[in-house]
Amino acid sequence: MAGALRLAAVASAVALAASIYLALPPAGYVIGSPIEVDGWVITARGVVEAKYLKLRSCCGLTFYRAEKGFKFVLVNLEAVNAGGDYGELFRARGFRLITDRGAYPRARLAELKPIPVEALSGEVLAEFVEFSELPDACVIAPGESIRGDLIFVVPAAERPSMLEFEVAGFGVVRIGLEGGYSSA
Repeated sequence: MAGALRLAAVASAVALAASIYLALPPAGYVIGSPIEVDGWVITARGVVEAKYLKLRSCCGLTFYRAEKGFKFVLVNLEAVNAGGDYGELFRARGFRLITDRGAYPRARLAELKPIPVEALSGEVLAEFVEFSELPDACVIAPGESIRGDLIFVVPAAERPSMLEFEVAGFGVVRIGLEGGYSSA
């Protein structure tokens, strides 16, 4: 009985995700094209999927594994302070990855479970993708930029199609991810 209820709940969630996906307007931008928003230039630079991640850091010993049946999707984003004001705060929020079957919120580094060093295998060391998480908010000098990765955890069979997020004072931004996609 519990299994049937769980299956019904999953089917309902999939149907809801599909209806949300199908109701979305098309992406207004494409990967690699700069988006000018209130003194900022935001560009999605690339999309990579991976089973294993390695945090880019000085020691470089922190690795992560996607749970069985899932994969990581990294969207590399760059923001340039083009407004000329010193100390402007870059703040974008509500990042969602839209796939061919649903929508997924951004995962935070703190939510990922590291692989213990003693459990590292040749497969992990051969297949990892190095990443640097994009901060939630930061102050950037005029003409300077910040670049980092947004992390998403999605079912392994799904393919990313769009990044969606909100910029205060501008609204929702949708970036089509076709053409900038690679697998590790």
